[in-house]
Amino acid sequence: MLKMITALAMIVLTQNAMAGSCELTVTRIACSDATKAESFKKCDESGKDIKMKKLSEDKCLESFDVKKESDCIKKAITRCENGRLDITKSKAITATFDGKSIENSKDFCDTKPPRTDFNKCDKK
Repeated sequence: MLKMITALAMIVLTQNAMAGSCELTVTRIACSDATKAESFKKCDESGKDIKMKKLSEDKCLESFDVKKESDCIKKAITRCENGRLDITKSKAITATFDGKSIENSKDFCDTKPPRTDFNKCDKK
């Protein structure tokens, strides 16, 4: 009986420690035709904690390991930040956690009030 309880406890602990899969579909809108290549270059930049895959000219898939859906949502919101105001006009980001759409494929960059780091291409 003790062995069975110990085995069940190990299964529960192992499942809680396992990471889930967070995938963000990121669509970028460049400021102009001249900045397209630079804006979309981000899709080619994988790193230690992120895997990137180019899906189309303006869209890429970013993959992370996270513990829970709320961590995936936080990643999506964070990835909306636009630090290249003269290159990228805006982004749209949808997310899935373990293959399931989060919040009916909501665009996490579409905020109310609108983001202040979007649509700044002509404002230097």
